[in-house]
Formats: sequence, structure tokens, C-alpha cells
Amino acid sequence: MVATVSILAPTKAASPYAPGDPYQLVANQEAGVHNIYFQDASGSHGNGGGGNHSYLVDTSKLGFRTTLDPTCASLDDSKCAATTDFRWNSALPMCANPTDINCLEAFGSVAADGTQSSATFDSYFPSKAQNAFTGDPARKLPTGASSSRFKLTNPDGSSTTYFVTAFLTGNYRRGDAATQVSGFNLEVLPVSVTPALNPGPCVTNETYSGLRGGKCYDSGFVQMFPTLGSDQFWWGESGGQGADCGNGATQLAAIAHLDKLCAKQIAFPANSKYFVKLRLNATPTGWMHGRLTDPQISVNKVANGNEYSFTGSPVLVPTLYKDNYWKDIPANILAHYDPTNGHYDNSSCDGFITGKFVSAEDFKNPLIRNYTEKPCASGAVGIAELNTWLPVFNNTATATPSIWNMRTISAQETDGANKCFSDPNQITGIVTTNSTEYSSGPPAFSKTTGSLDYQVASPHYMQDGTTPFKGVYNLIMRSDVARCLYNFSKAPVKATVSVINSSGTPEVATVIVGEQNGWLYLSANNFEFSSPTIQVKLAQDAPVVVPTPVATVAPAPVKSAVPAPVKSASSAPVKLSPAMTITCIKGNSIIKTASRTCPKGYKVK
Repeated sequence: MVATVSILAPTKAASPYAPGDPYQLVANQEAGVHNIYFQDASGSHGNGGGGNHSYLVDTSKLGFRTTLDPTCASLDDSKCAATTDFRWNSALPMCANPTDINCLEAFGSVAADGTQSSATFDSYFPSKAQNAFTGDPARKLPTGASSSRFKLTNPDGSSTTYFVTAFLTGNYRRGDAATQVSGFNLEVLPVSVTPALNPGPCVTNETYSGLRGGKCYDSGFVQMFPTLGSDQFWWGESGGQGADCGNGATQLAAIAHLDKLCAKQIAFPANSKYFVKLRLNATPTGWMHGRLTDPQISVNKVANGNEYSFTGSPVLVPTLYKDNYWKDIPANILAHYDPTNGHYDNSSCDGFITGKFVSAEDFKNPLIRNYTEKPCASGAVGIAELNTWLPVFNNTATATPSIWNMRTISAQETDGANKCFSDPNQITGIVTTNSTEYSSGPPAFSKTTGSLDYQVASPHYMQDGTTPFKGVYNLIMRSDVARCLYNFSKAPVKATVSVINSSGTPEVATVIVGEQNGWLYLSANNFEFSSPTIQVKLAQDAPVVVPTPVATVAPAPVKSAVPAPVKSASSAPVKLSPAMTITCIKGNSIIKTASRTCPKGYKVK
């Protein structure tokens, strides 16, 4: 049950962020501070590993402070000849030829009339992935590259640079016919690329991170010094080092350390819509979640696989941040947190240290540690945590950055979902929303009400404290999934969409429903928060029963019967059962007899 949150009188505040502007976290690092940070980080789902980079690794060589190099250049790399189990993460490369597979085919914009304009591929960012590897189409392993950098001309003649990154992640066991895909993440991000503050070649031992100088490297599995005074390298995942991109006051999308380039995230142009086309035989499967609106999906057969086309517009997603001294947090909120680690009730997500590192013992003391709690963006716990804090935020967002991404949901998020939403061979559907918090997994199917329920939670106001934040919800699913849920026939499916607020009252929303090319499209827009539930009910007209025609057989000709002679009543015999008698009459005389005929002079009465 979702707690009811009363909306406080809004407080006007001068926000440094305009709608759509990226938000840059600058956390309070003082001792005894418990920061709360609600943000669904773009690019943080579905791509496995510890970051947005490609790799193919031997899982037996992964571990804490291992001295073994786990990376492989391909499945047939001689260095990995003895490897049994691989884990891989692939930023898909561009398609170079019409027959290429597991690659990014095209990216571009969509005009109001539906006309598509393709962007121009510029380069990879970084120019080469730290752990680049060669794929194997026969075993459905993609090649591991970097984000693709595009130039797209705007309607006014200017141009915008975009990063388009399609990540697939999975596992492979030597001897299997093909790899297993476990995750998919697709993101479009407008950026401004500038030289690093320390231009020139990346020199060995150059560093600005404060650690002992080592090799310059980009994000990936690399050799690192475990401590300042150590001469021993160990292997692990790192965000890279070498390029100085400033003090963190701007939202960085990516850093190419060896190229000495910095990519700053910027806002999407107004009223923009984009398409991305991929060619895959390493197929993403199951249910997806997205941060976009008016989404469309199409899947078409091509040589060696399928072409996937994804279309939609970016959405504004509220981010909330507040620093709090532990001792000043209201008691009703503090009651939900474990004082020894700062975690919310039953949360499977945690946060990160934003102040100086302290001992394990001191970390248990909330008056000593500095900690930023970052709730899960999906699930009942994250929704409850946001509702707990909304009154403190005056139900107002800190910022509303614009986002365009989609991802397959994790096994944890699909736990308990109806089996109709799962398919090991194809994408079954996608739900998209601009809400800060949202239900994990696909909508919950209620057999009692026959509805697909999906809960969302966000602040009531934009960052100005006065403008209501309007909700967006889109549900696309294969028509056969709907028929599986409701045991429908192949006849057309109808649907209704309702938005119910936390008090159970329907809200006003713009609703669109349609079915096209085997996909069911439903949307509810312009509803208000704080914590409504979107309900979708599907129906189907009862089939019209048409009587089956019955063949008429003409009767055979019948011959006229010849009447038999009729005997007089007095003498006509009557068929009797053994126990039956007849009554005979003669004038006023009446008799009964067991004979079959009446005596002479009598007749049957």
C-alpha cells in the first residue's frame, strides 16, 4: 500500500536548472551528513560489468586484487585457449557492409510528418575501446567497440553531436553453439566534445587522480596500483585516467583519456524525436523499460538476423537531491534507516561514500560518516522511500534532465511477473515513463480485476515549485502477449487506460489505444503526481456465432397406400396384452371379457 502524501504549499525557488538541463551532483562531503539522491542514471542498466565499456573476460581470472590478466581479444585468443567460461559486454560497432550483423545500422531524427533524416557517423569515442575484442557472428558474439559519435543537422541549419551506444551483455561457455544474451541497453545522448585541460599525448605516469602515477588508460579492465606506496599492479575495472576534464562542476557523459577529449552532456533540442536501427542475431529478449515517449518498435528479417528499429522522443525525468545532517532528519523519516549503514527499509540498492574514507567501525556511526543514499529507481521500496521524503522536498523536483534510453529489465525486476511477459526468443514489450520512481518489471496482471497495474511516483512540481509535473506512460506489447494474459482469440483486442491517484480517485489523462503490425500500443499522458497507479484493461468482443449450413435431403417418392378392408365394429379383433380385458355392450347389458372378441350380439363399448 502506498502512503498518502499531502501536497504542501509550494515554495518558489530559483533553480539553476532549466527543464531538460543535465543535473550534476555536487554532494555535501561534511562528516555526519546523510545525502539523499533520487536519480535513474542513464546508461547504468543492462550493460553488465562496472561501467559502460566493452570487454571479453575469462571469469576464472576475475577477483579482488588479482594479478592475472582476464581480458581476451577473441574467443580464439591463444591467451584464452584454456578458458571455459567467458563474460562479455559489447558496445556495438557501426555496420560497414549490408551483410554485417550485430551492429548499429543507422541513427537520425524524425520530423513531425514522420520523415526520417539520417545523421552522419563521425568517429568512435574513445577512438578504440580499452578492451576491444573481435566478435564471432557464427556464435552470436558481437564485436566490442566504443560509443558511436554522430553529427545531426537541426532544422535551423545548426548541428548537434550525439553519442549513440547500443550495449549487449552476456555469457559464453566454450563448446556451446552460441552465446547467451543477458542484457541490452540503448542510449542516445547529446554532447559537446572539447579538448581536455591537459592536451597533448597521454604520457605514462601522468595522473591527476591522486593515486601513484601509472599508465594512462580508458575505462575498462586495466592494471592499477592498489595503494600509493605499492609497486605491485593488480587487475580490475577502472573509469580510466589521463585526461583532466575539470572539477566535476559539469555533467560529463564520457572521457576519452588516451585521446584527451571530454564529452559534456547537454540538453536535447526542443521537440526532438529520434530513431535507431540495429542489425542483430544476438537477440535481446523479454521485457524492456524505457525513458522516452511515443515509442515504436519494429522487427524485420534481414540476412543472418533481424533489423530492430526503435523510435521515440526524450522525456523530462525529475531528479531530487538534498543534504541532511543525520541529527536533523525528522524522526518519522529516520525510523526507516539503519543507523549502522544508512540504508532504507529492505532496500536492495545502496549509495556511496561522498566524504573522506573512514574506518569500518567509524562508518557505523552516522555522526562520523558521510554517505549519499541512492534508492533503486524501480520497485515498491524505491516508491515508498520517495513518498517518505517528498514533504521535505515540498513535492518539488531539484532538476528535470531530458533522457532517451531503453533497456531490458533484470531477472530481479521480473521476479514474480506473469509468464506471458517472458519469451527466450524475442522482445515481448516495453513500458516507458518519465516518473522518478516506477514499478519494477512489466505491469502486474491482476486476475481479480483483469487489469495490468503499474505504479509510479514523482514530485508534484517542476523545479520552479509552481508548475505541475505532467506524467507520461506508454505501454507497447506484442498482441500475442495480451492474448496469452487474457486467453483471447486472434480477433482484435480493445483496451481502456485509467490513472488512479493514491486515494483511489480517477485522474484526468489523455489516453491513446491502438493495435498495429502485431503490437498493441497504449498511452496515458498529462496526468499529475505524487503516486498514481496506471491501470490497463484489455477486452475482446465475443465472436459472432454463424450457424453452420445443414444440407437438405429431398425425400424419396412415396407410393400411395391401398386401404385395407375394414371389418365391422362388432367383429373387429383388438390386440391385447395378456392381462387386458374388453367391455362389451348389448342394449342395457354390459359385460367384461378376456376374450379378444365380444359374444354374438354384443359390440365393443
